[in-house]
Amino acid sequence: MKRTTIILSVISAQINYQRLLRSAQEPRNWLTYSGDYKGWRFSGLKQINATNVGRLAVQWVFQTGILGKFETTPLVIDGMMYVTGQDNLACAPGEQGWGALRALDPRDGKMKWEFKYYSAPWSGALSTAGGLVFAGDMEGYLIALDAVTGKELWHLQTGSSIYASPMAYAIDGKQYVVIPSGTALIALALPENRER
Repeated sequence: MKRTTIILSVISAQINYQRLLRSAQEPRNWLTYSGDYKGWRFSGLKQINATNVGRLAVQWVFQTGILGKFETTPLVIDGMMYVTGQDNLACAPGEQGWGALRALDPRDGKMKWEFKYYSAPWSGALSTAGGLVFAGDMEGYLIALDAVTGKELWHLQTGSSIYASPMAYAIDGKQYVVIPSGTALIALALPENRER
């Protein structure tokens, strides 16, 4: 399957370590899969509460038009929702199943861009302050996309299917991106002589 990108929006996601530590100060965003580093899946938003929850009404529904399901928690960062999944495993004979990483407008559910994987993804995404979104697929590709456009900027064949989400950390001022792939953890960083 050929990789395709649809470009429809100009919104950027900027996440850094300090912002994640202070994520409770911006409850309008859902910056990690559990909401914050504590992993409590707690939202500080209060508009919907015990006195009005009975009045909730559907505001929008995003449907891909294919059979399959979402398997990861979306991230919401500065007015953009990122979601992976929706594998098309119920495809016609002779066709290969696929999945996608999509950016949606969380106000109305309209898709801003879509990146189609070669196969169904089981992992979630990682957004960075460098304006990148990292994600993996069942073919073993770790992919870096432009957070604004969804354009593929780089990829690495890891040698095994990727089931877990990528993560990032820094030690002594050097940033790493780590992806579990099969029975291996693969840590990536810029070479010493080309860090900028």
